[in-house]
Amino acid sequence: MNDGKKKGVSRTNHVAKNILWAIINQAMMIALSLISRKIFLNVLGAELLGANSLFSDVISLFSFADLGFGTAVVFSLYKPIAENDQIKIKSLLQYYNTIYRYVIIVLIAIAIAFVPFLPNLNTTIPLGQLTFYYFLYQASCVLGYVCAYRETYVSACQKQRIITKFGILFSTIQILLQIVVVKITANYAAYIILGLIISIIRKITVNLYIIKKYPETRVGGAIPLPKEERKEIFKSAKAVLVHRLGNLAINQTDSLIVSIFINMTEWGLMSNYLVLKTAVSRLLENVYSAILPSMGNLVTSENEERQIKVFNTYDFINFWLYMFCYVALGTLSSQFIKIYFGQEYALRETTVFIFFTAFFIDGLRAPVSAMREANGSFRTDQWYTILAAFVNLIVSIALVGKMGLNGIYLGTCCAMWVLHVARTVLLFRNWNDINAFVYLLKILKYILFGSIVYILTFYLQRVIGTYLENSIFSFFMYGLCAFIVPNICVVLVFREKESFKDTMILFKKRLLK
Repeated sequence: MNDGKKKGVSRTNHVAKNILWAIINQAMMIALSLISRKIFLNVLGAELLGANSLFSDVISLFSFADLGFGTAVVFSLYKPIAENDQIKIKSLLQYYNTIYRYVIIVLIAIAIAFVPFLPNLNTTIPLGQLTFYYFLYQASCVLGYVCAYRETYVSACQKQRIITKFGILFSTIQILLQIVVVKITANYAAYIILGLIISIIRKITVNLYIIKKYPETRVGGAIPLPKEERKEIFKSAKAVLVHRLGNLAINQTDSLIVSIFINMTEWGLMSNYLVLKTAVSRLLENVYSAILPSMGNLVTSENEERQIKVFNTYDFINFWLYMFCYVALGTLSSQFIKIYFGQEYALRETTVFIFFTAFFIDGLRAPVSAMREANGSFRTDQWYTILAAFVNLIVSIALVGKMGLNGIYLGTCCAMWVLHVARTVLLFRNWNDINAFVYLLKILKYILFGSIVYILTFYLQRVIGTYLENSIFSFFMYGLCAFIVPNICVVLVFREKESFKDTMILFKKRLLK
Protein backbone atom coordinates (compact mmCIF):
# COMPACT_ATOMS: atom_id res chain seq x y z
CA MET A 1 0.00 0.00 0.00
CA ASN A 2 2.78 2.39 0.89
CA ASP A 3 4.60 1.51 -2.33
CA GLY A 4 1.45 2.36 -4.27
CA LYS A 5 1.18 5.71 -2.50
CA LYS A 6 4.83 6.47 -3.16
CA LYS A 7 4.38 5.64 -6.86
CA GLY A 8 1.32 7.89 -7.00
CA VAL A 9 3.17 10.76 -5.33
CA SER A 10 6.16 10.21 -7.63
CA ARG A 11 3.92 10.32 -10.71
CA THR A 12 2.22 13.49 -9.48
CA ASN A 13 5.49 15.23 -8.66
CA HIS A 14 7.03 14.41 -12.03
CA VAL A 15 3.93 15.63 -13.84
CA ALA A 16 3.78 18.85 -11.80
CA LYS A 17 7.46 19.65 -12.43
CA ASN A 18 7.22 18.86 -16.13
CA ILE A 19 4.12 21.04 -16.49
CA LEU A 20 5.74 23.91 -14.58
CA TRP A 21 8.74 23.94 -16.90
CA ALA A 22 6.46 23.60 -19.91
CA ILE A 23 4.60 26.74 -18.80
CA ILE A 24 7.86 28.65 -18.25
CA ASN A 25 9.12 27.54 -21.65
CA GLN A 26 5.98 28.55 -23.53
CA ALA A 27 5.66 31.89 -21.74
CA MET A 28 9.20 32.82 -22.77
CA MET A 29 8.80 31.51 -26.31
CA ILE A 30 5.54 33.40 -26.83
CA ALA A 31 7.14 36.69 -25.78
CA LEU A 32 10.32 36.21 -27.81
CA SER A 33 8.51 34.83 -30.86
CA LEU A 34 6.13 37.77 -31.00
CA ILE A 35 9.00 40.24 -30.86
CA SER A 36 10.85 38.30 -33.57
CA ARG A 37 7.71 38.03 -35.69
CA LYS A 38 7.00 41.76 -35.65
CA ILE A 39 10.56 42.57 -36.73
CA PHE A 40 10.38 39.82 -39.39
CA LEU A 41 7.11 41.25 -40.72
CA ASN A 42 8.39 44.84 -40.76
CA VAL A 43 11.71 43.99 -42.46
CA LEU A 44 10.93 41.01 -44.73
CA GLY A 45 7.17 41.37 -45.35
CA ALA A 46 3.99 39.25 -45.17
CA GLU A 47 4.83 37.02 -48.15
CA LEU A 48 8.12 35.76 -46.70
CA LEU A 49 6.33 35.40 -43.37
CA GLY A 50 3.83 33.15 -45.16
CA ALA A 51 6.67 31.17 -46.73
CA ASN A 52 8.35 30.79 -43.33
CA SER A 53 5.12 29.50 -41.79
CA LEU A 54 4.46 27.20 -44.77
CA PHE A 55 7.92 25.61 -44.52
CA SER A 56 7.38 25.04 -40.80
CA ASP A 57 4.14 23.22 -41.62
CA VAL A 58 5.84 21.17 -44.33
CA ILE A 59 8.46 20.08 -41.78
CA SER A 60 5.62 19.02 -39.48
CA LEU A 61 4.04 17.23 -42.43
CA PHE A 62 7.25 15.24 -42.92
CA SER A 63 7.57 14.45 -39.22
CA PHE A 64 5.68 11.19 -39.85
CA ALA A 65 8.96 9.93 -41.33
CA ASP A 66 9.91 8.06 -38.14
CA LEU A 67 7.22 5.64 -39.38
CA GLY A 68 5.63 5.50 -35.93
CA PHE A 69 8.56 3.76 -34.24
CA GLY A 70 9.09 6.63 -31.80
CA THR A 71 5.69 6.24 -30.14
CA ALA A 72 5.78 2.44 -30.32
CA VAL A 73 9.22 2.20 -28.70
CA VAL A 74 8.31 4.74 -26.00
CA PHE A 75 5.32 2.60 -25.03
CA SER A 76 7.61 -0.45 -24.92
CA LEU A 77 9.97 1.46 -22.59
CA TYR A 78 7.40 2.12 -19.84
CA LYS A 79 7.60 -1.34 -18.30
CA PRO A 80 11.41 -1.85 -18.36
CA ILE A 81 11.91 1.66 -16.95
CA ALA A 82 9.44 0.92 -14.12
CA GLU A 83 11.29 -2.38 -13.43
CA ASN A 84 14.75 -0.84 -13.94
CA ASP A 85 15.53 -3.50 -16.53
CA GLN A 86 18.74 -2.00 -17.96
CA ILE A 87 19.32 -4.82 -20.44
CA LYS A 88 15.91 -4.44 -22.06
CA ILE A 89 16.21 -0.62 -22.06
CA LYS A 90 19.52 -0.75 -23.95
CA SER A 91 18.11 -3.28 -26.42
CA LEU A 92 15.10 -1.10 -27.17
CA LEU A 93 17.21 2.04 -27.55
CA GLN A 94 19.66 0.28 -29.87
CA TYR A 95 16.76 -0.90 -32.03
CA TYR A 96 15.29 2.61 -32.06
CA ASN A 97 18.68 4.09 -33.04
CA THR A 98 19.06 1.61 -35.92
CA ILE A 99 15.59 2.41 -37.23
CA TYR A 100 16.31 6.14 -37.22
CA ARG A 101 19.26 5.74 -39.55
CA TYR A 102 16.82 4.48 -42.17
CA VAL A 103 14.30 7.16 -41.20
CA ILE A 104 16.76 9.91 -42.14
CA ILE A 105 17.21 8.36 -45.59
CA VAL A 106 13.43 8.15 -46.05
CA LEU A 107 13.05 11.77 -44.92
CA ILE A 108 15.60 13.02 -47.46
CA ALA A 109 13.85 11.08 -50.24
CA ILE A 110 10.43 12.53 -49.29
CA ALA A 111 11.84 16.07 -49.14
CA ILE A 112 13.27 15.72 -52.66
CA ALA A 113 10.00 14.23 -53.94
CA PHE A 114 8.11 17.32 -52.73
CA VAL A 115 10.22 19.76 -54.80
CA PRO A 116 8.11 19.43 -58.03
CA PHE A 117 5.12 20.82 -56.09
CA LEU A 118 6.86 24.11 -55.21
CA PRO A 119 6.01 25.82 -58.56
CA ASN A 120 2.29 25.35 -57.74
CA LEU A 121 2.46 27.74 -54.78
CA ASN A 122 0.77 31.09 -55.41
CA THR A 123 3.72 33.40 -54.65
CA THR A 124 5.94 36.03 -56.26
CA ILE A 125 9.09 34.62 -54.63
CA PRO A 126 11.43 33.33 -57.40
CA LEU A 127 11.41 29.53 -57.65
CA GLY A 128 15.19 29.25 -57.19
CA GLN A 129 15.08 31.19 -53.91
CA LEU A 130 12.01 29.28 -52.73
CA THR A 131 13.75 25.95 -53.37
CA PHE A 132 16.90 27.10 -51.56
CA TYR A 133 14.90 28.21 -48.51
CA TYR A 134 12.99 24.93 -48.57
CA PHE A 135 16.12 22.76 -48.45
CA LEU A 136 17.61 24.83 -45.63
CA TYR A 137 14.47 24.16 -43.60
CA GLN A 138 14.58 20.45 -44.44
CA ALA A 139 18.17 20.26 -43.16
CA SER A 140 16.95 21.30 -39.72
CA CYS A 141 14.22 18.65 -39.93
CA VAL A 142 16.76 15.89 -40.67
CA LEU A 143 18.92 17.09 -37.78
CA GLY A 144 16.04 16.53 -35.37
CA TYR A 145 16.20 12.77 -35.95
CA VAL A 146 19.93 12.42 -35.15
CA CYS A 147 20.25 10.52 -31.83
CA ALA A 148 16.55 11.27 -31.15
CA TYR A 149 16.25 8.09 -29.10
CA ARG A 150 18.16 9.67 -26.21
CA GLU A 151 15.74 12.57 -25.78
CA THR A 152 12.83 10.16 -26.15
CA TYR A 153 14.22 8.01 -23.36
CA VAL A 154 14.47 11.00 -21.02
CA SER A 155 10.81 11.83 -21.75
CA ALA A 156 9.76 8.23 -21.09
CA CYS A 157 11.49 8.53 -17.70
CA GLN A 158 9.12 11.46 -16.93
CA LYS A 159 12.07 13.90 -17.01
CA GLN A 160 10.84 15.96 -19.96
CA ARG A 161 11.73 19.11 -17.99
CA ILE A 162 15.42 18.42 -18.65
CA ILE A 163 14.85 18.69 -22.40
CA THR A 164 12.60 21.70 -21.81
CA LYS A 165 15.34 23.58 -19.93
CA PHE A 166 17.77 23.08 -22.80
CA GLY A 167 15.03 24.15 -25.19
CA ILE A 168 14.48 27.40 -23.28
CA LEU A 169 18.19 28.24 -23.33
CA PHE A 170 18.87 27.53 -26.99
CA SER A 171 15.56 28.87 -28.30
CA THR A 172 16.19 32.15 -26.48
CA ILE A 173 19.68 32.42 -27.96
CA GLN A 174 18.39 31.52 -31.43
CA ILE A 175 15.52 34.02 -31.46
CA LEU A 176 17.63 36.89 -30.11
CA LEU A 177 20.42 36.27 -32.63
CA GLN A 178 17.93 35.91 -35.48
CA ILE A 179 16.41 39.26 -34.56
CA VAL A 180 19.86 40.86 -34.78
CA VAL A 181 20.62 39.15 -38.12
CA VAL A 182 17.31 40.24 -39.70
CA LYS A 183 17.79 43.83 -38.54
CA ILE A 184 21.37 43.99 -39.85
CA THR A 185 21.13 41.97 -43.09
CA ALA A 186 17.40 41.89 -44.00
CA ASN A 187 18.30 38.47 -45.47
CA TYR A 188 15.94 35.50 -45.05
CA ALA A 189 18.61 32.90 -45.95
CA ALA A 190 20.88 34.22 -43.18
CA TYR A 191 17.92 33.95 -40.78
CA ILE A 192 17.42 30.24 -41.62
CA ILE A 193 21.14 29.34 -41.63
CA LEU A 194 21.64 30.86 -38.18
CA GLY A 195 18.74 28.79 -36.86
CA LEU A 196 20.31 25.65 -38.33
CA ILE A 197 23.68 26.39 -36.68
CA ILE A 198 22.06 26.93 -33.26
CA SER A 199 20.11 23.67 -33.69
CA ILE A 200 23.36 21.76 -34.35
CA ILE A 201 24.98 23.20 -31.21
CA ARG A 202 21.86 22.35 -29.18
CA LYS A 203 21.80 18.77 -30.47
CA ILE A 204 25.46 18.20 -29.53
CA THR A 205 25.07 19.78 -26.07
CA VAL A 206 21.91 17.88 -25.15
CA ASN A 207 23.33 14.53 -26.25
CA LEU A 208 26.55 15.02 -24.29
CA TYR A 209 24.51 15.84 -21.18
CA ILE A 210 22.20 12.83 -21.56
CA ILE A 211 25.11 10.43 -22.14
CA LYS A 212 26.74 11.64 -18.91
CA LYS A 213 23.50 11.66 -16.87
CA TYR A 214 22.01 8.46 -18.35
CA PRO A 215 24.86 6.10 -19.28
CA GLU A 216 22.33 3.44 -20.23
CA THR A 217 21.72 5.46 -23.42
CA ARG A 218 25.12 4.26 -24.65
CA VAL A 219 23.77 1.43 -26.76
CA GLY A 220 27.04 -0.16 -27.86
CA GLY A 221 27.07 -3.89 -27.14
CA ALA A 222 23.33 -4.07 -26.41
CA ILE A 223 21.62 -7.44 -26.87
CA PRO A 224 19.45 -7.38 -30.03
CA LEU A 225 15.71 -7.52 -29.45
CA PRO A 226 14.08 -10.91 -30.08
CA LYS A 227 12.38 -11.23 -33.45
CA GLU A 228 8.89 -11.49 -31.92
CA GLU A 229 9.31 -8.22 -30.03
CA ARG A 230 10.55 -6.46 -33.15
CA LYS A 231 7.49 -7.75 -35.04
CA GLU A 232 5.18 -6.46 -32.30
CA ILE A 233 6.81 -3.03 -32.41
CA PHE A 234 6.47 -3.05 -36.20
CA LYS A 235 2.74 -3.73 -35.91
CA SER A 236 2.24 -0.88 -33.45
CA ALA A 237 4.48 1.39 -35.53
CA LYS A 238 2.40 0.73 -38.65
CA ALA A 239 -0.75 1.75 -36.78
CA VAL A 240 0.93 4.88 -35.40
CA LEU A 241 2.11 5.78 -38.89
CA VAL A 242 -1.43 5.61 -40.24
CA HIS A 243 -2.64 7.79 -37.36
CA ARG A 244 0.15 10.27 -37.94
CA LEU A 245 -0.50 10.50 -41.66
CA GLY A 246 -4.16 11.18 -40.96
CA ASN A 247 -3.49 13.75 -38.23
CA LEU A 248 -0.97 15.57 -40.41
CA ALA A 249 -3.38 15.63 -43.33
CA ILE A 250 -5.95 17.18 -40.98
CA ASN A 251 -3.71 19.70 -39.23
CA GLN A 252 -0.81 20.58 -41.53
CA THR A 253 -2.33 20.73 -45.03
CA ASP A 254 -4.32 23.92 -44.44
CA SER A 255 -1.25 26.02 -45.22
CA LEU A 256 -0.78 24.21 -48.54
CA ILE A 257 -4.45 24.66 -49.50
CA VAL A 258 -4.34 28.38 -48.67
CA SER A 259 -0.99 28.87 -50.47
CA ILE A 260 -2.26 27.09 -53.62
CA PHE A 261 -5.95 28.10 -53.81
CA ILE A 262 -5.72 31.59 -52.28
CA ASN A 263 -2.19 33.02 -51.98
CA MET A 264 0.87 32.93 -49.74
CA THR A 265 0.33 36.50 -48.49
CA GLU A 266 -3.10 35.46 -47.15
CA TRP A 267 -1.40 32.57 -45.36
CA GLY A 268 1.04 35.10 -43.90
CA LEU A 269 -1.92 36.94 -42.33
CA MET A 270 -3.47 33.67 -41.14
CA SER A 271 -0.14 32.63 -39.65
CA ASN A 272 -0.33 35.51 -37.16
CA TYR A 273 -3.34 33.76 -35.63
CA LEU A 274 -1.70 30.39 -36.06
CA VAL A 275 1.35 31.41 -34.04
CA LEU A 276 -0.90 32.41 -31.11
CA LYS A 277 -2.85 29.16 -31.36
CA THR A 278 0.33 27.11 -31.74
CA ALA A 279 1.90 28.70 -28.67
CA VAL A 280 -1.09 27.71 -26.53
CA SER A 281 -1.42 24.31 -28.23
CA ARG A 282 2.21 23.47 -27.48
CA LEU A 283 1.74 24.45 -23.87
CA LEU A 284 -1.29 22.18 -23.62
CA GLU A 285 0.53 19.43 -25.53
CA ASN A 286 3.40 19.69 -23.04
CA VAL A 287 0.85 19.21 -20.26
CA TYR A 288 -0.47 16.19 -22.18
CA SER A 289 3.06 14.82 -22.70
CA ALA A 290 3.83 15.29 -19.02
CA ILE A 291 0.67 13.40 -18.04
CA LEU A 292 0.99 10.56 -20.57
CA PRO A 293 3.79 8.55 -18.87
CA SER A 294 1.80 8.72 -15.62
CA MET A 295 -1.31 7.56 -17.47
CA GLY A 296 0.72 4.66 -18.85
CA ASN A 297 1.84 3.81 -15.34
CA LEU A 298 -1.74 4.13 -14.09
CA VAL A 299 -3.07 1.74 -16.76
CA THR A 300 -0.50 -0.91 -15.90
CA SER A 301 -0.94 -0.66 -12.11
CA GLU A 302 -4.60 0.26 -11.37
CA ASN A 303 -7.98 -1.45 -11.88
CA GLU A 304 -10.63 -0.37 -14.38
CA GLU A 305 -12.75 1.47 -11.81
CA ARG A 306 -9.79 3.64 -10.82
CA GLN A 307 -8.89 4.26 -14.47
CA ILE A 308 -12.43 5.49 -15.23
CA LYS A 309 -12.44 7.73 -12.16
CA VAL A 310 -9.18 9.37 -13.22
CA PHE A 311 -10.39 9.64 -16.83
CA ASN A 312 -13.60 11.47 -15.85
CA THR A 313 -11.72 14.00 -13.75
CA TYR A 314 -9.10 14.55 -16.43
CA ASP A 315 -11.86 14.89 -19.05
CA PHE A 316 -13.58 17.73 -17.17
CA ILE A 317 -10.32 19.54 -16.39
CA ASN A 318 -9.38 19.24 -20.06
CA PHE A 319 -12.75 20.68 -21.16
CA TRP A 320 -12.47 23.60 -18.74
CA LEU A 321 -8.91 24.37 -19.77
CA TYR A 322 -9.54 24.14 -23.52
CA MET A 323 -12.79 26.10 -23.33
CA PHE A 324 -11.06 28.92 -21.50
CA CYS A 325 -8.23 28.97 -24.05
CA TYR A 326 -10.78 28.78 -26.90
CA VAL A 327 -12.69 31.82 -25.67
CA ALA A 328 -9.60 33.82 -24.71
CA LEU A 329 -7.72 33.11 -27.95
CA GLY A 330 -10.71 33.62 -30.20
CA THR A 331 -11.98 36.86 -28.69
CA LEU A 332 -8.60 38.49 -28.01
CA SER A 333 -6.43 37.50 -30.98
CA SER A 334 -7.81 40.04 -33.47
CA GLN A 335 -7.60 42.84 -30.92
CA PHE A 336 -4.01 41.89 -30.15
CA ILE A 337 -3.05 41.72 -33.83
CA LYS A 338 -4.62 45.12 -34.54
CA ILE A 339 -2.65 46.73 -31.72
CA TYR A 340 0.64 44.88 -32.22
CA PHE A 341 0.90 44.28 -35.98
CA GLY A 342 -1.62 46.76 -37.39
CA GLN A 343 -5.29 46.96 -38.42
CA GLU A 344 -4.57 45.60 -41.90
CA TYR A 345 -3.34 42.26 -40.52
CA ALA A 346 -6.63 41.32 -38.78
CA LEU A 347 -8.99 38.77 -40.35
CA ARG A 348 -12.80 38.63 -40.32
CA GLU A 349 -14.29 37.55 -36.98
CA THR A 350 -16.25 34.68 -38.56
CA THR A 351 -12.97 33.20 -39.84
CA VAL A 352 -11.39 33.60 -36.41
CA PHE A 353 -14.40 31.94 -34.74
CA ILE A 354 -14.33 28.88 -37.04
CA PHE A 355 -10.52 28.62 -36.81
CA PHE A 356 -10.53 28.48 -33.01
CA THR A 357 -13.62 26.24 -32.90
CA ALA A 358 -11.54 23.64 -34.76
CA PHE A 359 -8.87 24.09 -32.08
CA PHE A 360 -11.50 23.54 -29.36
CA ILE A 361 -12.96 20.38 -30.92
CA ASP A 362 -9.48 18.97 -31.41
CA GLY A 363 -8.52 19.75 -27.81
CA LEU A 364 -11.53 17.91 -26.41
CA ARG A 365 -10.07 14.67 -27.83
CA ALA A 366 -7.06 14.80 -25.48
CA PRO A 367 -8.42 12.54 -22.69
CA VAL A 368 -9.52 9.83 -25.15
CA SER A 369 -6.19 10.07 -26.97
CA ALA A 370 -4.27 9.89 -23.69
CA MET A 371 -6.01 6.69 -22.59
CA ARG A 372 -5.60 5.21 -26.06
CA GLU A 373 -1.83 5.81 -26.07
CA ALA A 374 -1.43 4.81 -22.43
CA ASN A 375 -3.07 1.49 -23.27
CA GLY A 376 -0.86 1.11 -26.34
CA SER A 377 -4.00 0.81 -28.49
CA PHE A 378 -2.44 2.16 -31.67
CA ARG A 379 -4.17 -0.20 -34.10
CA THR A 380 -7.86 -0.02 -33.22
CA ASP A 381 -8.79 3.28 -34.93
CA GLN A 382 -5.93 3.78 -37.40
CA TRP A 383 -8.04 3.85 -40.57
CA TYR A 384 -10.55 6.26 -39.09
CA THR A 385 -7.75 8.83 -38.94
CA ILE A 386 -7.32 8.49 -42.71
CA LEU A 387 -11.10 8.82 -43.13
CA ALA A 388 -11.03 12.05 -41.10
CA ALA A 389 -8.16 13.34 -43.26
CA PHE A 390 -10.17 12.70 -46.43
CA VAL A 391 -13.15 14.50 -44.90
CA ASN A 392 -10.91 17.48 -44.18
CA LEU A 393 -9.43 17.64 -47.68
CA ILE A 394 -12.72 17.08 -49.52
CA VAL A 395 -14.73 19.62 -47.48
CA SER A 396 -11.91 22.19 -47.45
CA ILE A 397 -11.25 22.03 -51.19
CA ALA A 398 -14.99 21.97 -51.98
CA LEU A 399 -15.68 25.08 -49.89
CA VAL A 400 -12.50 27.15 -50.36
CA GLY A 401 -13.69 28.57 -53.70
CA LYS A 402 -16.94 29.96 -52.24
CA MET A 403 -15.99 30.58 -48.61
CA GLY A 404 -12.22 31.10 -48.63
CA LEU A 405 -10.56 30.53 -45.28
CA ASN A 406 -13.94 29.83 -43.64
CA GLY A 407 -14.44 26.80 -45.88
CA ILE A 408 -10.98 25.42 -45.12
CA TYR A 409 -11.52 25.52 -41.37
CA LEU A 410 -15.06 24.17 -41.58
CA GLY A 411 -13.42 21.16 -43.20
CA THR A 412 -11.04 20.94 -40.26
CA CYS A 413 -13.95 21.09 -37.78
CA CYS A 414 -15.73 18.22 -39.58
CA ALA A 415 -12.57 16.09 -39.60
CA MET A 416 -11.93 16.68 -35.88
CA TRP A 417 -15.44 15.50 -35.04
CA VAL A 418 -15.19 12.36 -37.20
CA LEU A 419 -11.97 11.41 -35.43
CA HIS A 420 -13.45 12.18 -32.02
CA VAL A 421 -16.41 9.85 -32.66
CA ALA A 422 -14.23 7.01 -33.93
CA ARG A 423 -11.76 7.07 -31.05
CA THR A 424 -14.49 7.37 -28.44
CA VAL A 425 -16.49 4.40 -29.74
CA LEU A 426 -13.42 2.18 -29.98
CA LEU A 427 -12.02 3.13 -26.55
CA PHE A 428 -15.27 2.77 -24.62
CA ARG A 429 -16.21 -0.62 -26.03
CA ASN A 430 -13.71 -2.01 -23.49
CA TRP A 431 -15.23 -0.06 -20.60
CA ASN A 432 -18.60 -1.34 -19.46
CA ASP A 433 -19.28 1.61 -17.15
CA ILE A 434 -19.09 4.32 -19.84
CA ASN A 435 -21.47 4.54 -22.81
CA ALA A 436 -19.90 6.01 -25.95
CA PHE A 437 -23.12 7.65 -27.14
CA VAL A 438 -23.68 9.35 -23.79
CA TYR A 439 -20.08 10.55 -23.71
CA LEU A 440 -20.28 11.97 -27.27
CA LEU A 441 -23.52 13.73 -26.38
CA LYS A 442 -21.67 15.29 -23.45
CA ILE A 443 -18.89 16.46 -25.79
CA LEU A 444 -21.49 18.03 -28.13
CA LYS A 445 -22.92 19.88 -25.13
CA TYR A 446 -19.39 21.03 -24.27
CA ILE A 447 -18.92 22.36 -27.82
CA LEU A 448 -22.29 24.14 -27.76
CA PHE A 449 -21.62 25.53 -24.29
CA GLY A 450 -18.17 26.76 -25.31
CA SER A 451 -19.53 28.40 -28.47
CA ILE A 452 -22.26 30.22 -26.52
CA VAL A 453 -19.72 31.44 -23.96
CA TYR A 454 -17.44 32.56 -26.82
CA ILE A 455 -20.23 34.61 -28.45
CA LEU A 456 -21.34 36.04 -25.09
CA THR A 457 -17.79 37.09 -24.26
CA PHE A 458 -17.27 38.57 -27.74
CA TYR A 459 -20.36 40.78 -27.52
CA LEU A 460 -19.60 41.86 -23.96
CA GLN A 461 -16.17 42.95 -25.21
CA ARG A 462 -17.81 44.89 -28.05
CA VAL A 463 -19.98 46.69 -25.48
CA ILE A 464 -16.83 47.57 -23.53
CA GLY A 465 -15.23 48.69 -26.79
CA THR A 466 -17.94 51.32 -27.42
CA TYR A 467 -16.63 53.23 -24.42
CA LEU A 468 -12.91 52.76 -25.08
CA GLU A 469 -10.52 53.45 -27.92
CA ASN A 470 -8.51 50.60 -29.46
CA SER A 471 -5.55 50.70 -27.06
CA ILE A 472 -3.55 48.64 -24.61
CA PHE A 473 -6.01 49.58 -21.86
CA SER A 474 -8.98 48.38 -23.92
CA PHE A 475 -7.12 45.11 -24.63
CA PHE A 476 -6.57 44.70 -20.88
CA MET A 477 -10.30 45.17 -20.26
CA TYR A 478 -11.13 42.67 -23.04
CA GLY A 479 -8.71 40.23 -21.42
CA LEU A 480 -10.34 40.69 -18.02
CA CYS A 481 -13.70 39.93 -19.62
CA ALA A 482 -12.28 36.83 -21.36
CA PHE A 483 -10.92 35.59 -18.03
CA ILE A 484 -14.00 36.21 -15.88
CA VAL A 485 -16.90 35.23 -18.17
CA PRO A 486 -15.84 31.63 -19.11
CA ASN A 487 -14.87 30.69 -15.56
CA ILE A 488 -18.05 32.13 -14.02
CA CYS A 489 -20.13 30.29 -16.62
CA VAL A 490 -18.42 26.97 -15.81
CA VAL A 491 -18.98 27.43 -12.07
CA LEU A 492 -22.65 28.40 -12.52
CA VAL A 493 -23.50 25.55 -14.92
CA PHE A 494 -21.35 22.67 -13.59
CA ARG A 495 -21.00 23.35 -9.85
CA GLU A 496 -23.37 20.47 -8.93
CA LYS A 497 -21.68 17.94 -11.22
CA GLU A 498 -19.52 15.20 -9.67
CA SER A 499 -16.65 15.92 -12.09
CA PHE A 500 -16.59 19.57 -10.98
CA LYS A 501 -16.53 18.59 -7.29
CA ASP A 502 -13.72 16.08 -7.89
CA THR A 503 -11.74 18.75 -9.73
CA MET A 504 -12.15 21.19 -6.83
CA ILE A 505 -11.01 18.53 -4.35
CA LEU A 506 -7.95 17.83 -6.50
CA PHE A 507 -7.06 21.54 -6.76
CA LYS A 508 -7.48 22.05 -3.01
CA LYS A 509 -5.15 19.13 -2.28
CA ARG A 510 -2.49 20.55 -4.61
CA LEU A 511 -2.82 24.08 -3.23
CA LEU A 512 -2.74 23.03 0.43
CA LYS A 513 0.13 20.58 -0.03
